[in-house]
Amino acid sequence: MTLCSFGLRLLGRRPLLACSFAISESRRFALQSSTGGENLCREAAQSLFSMERFHRNSHVEGERRQVERQAWRELQKLPDSATENADINDITDVLGAWCYFSRFWEQGMRGPGEEEQGKSDESREKEIKVPSVERSGARFGAPTADEAPPPRANPLDEVLEF
Repeated sequence: MTLCSFGLRLLGRRPLLACSFAISESRRFALQSSTGGENLCREAAQSLFSMERFHRNSHVEGERRQVERQAWRELQKLPDSATENADINDITDVLGAWCYFSRFWEQGMRGPGEEEQGKSDESREKEIKVPSVERSGARFGAPTADEAPPPRANPLDEVLEF
């Protein structure tokens, strides 16, 4: 018995009505999940961008290590499905933060190492309040003809006289 014939037996006399309802519901669910995923990715990108800026400007070593762990937890909370329909700029921010923090994690791009077993749960859960930083201005593409710099003079055009 194929899946189609099983579905027709299960639905009875109104298969087209049931199929159209299932298709409309799946589309509605896909729209809801995609917008939720886009917002989730946008929030994660905003948070990671803020953490990166805070990490660059902080000079306290303990704060920097805590922000590194927070960034890893933020990356782990982001599901793969959230990035499928996300804006390319948000994905760029997430990947940029991942590459930035991987320089400081013990295992590189695989994240920070195992936390010390001697630390208490309170010290692990203490999160640093990172101020939200908005990315300034729009992102620019390639320069247009009006914005492109003038062409340089070719040095071979000049004749050297002795």
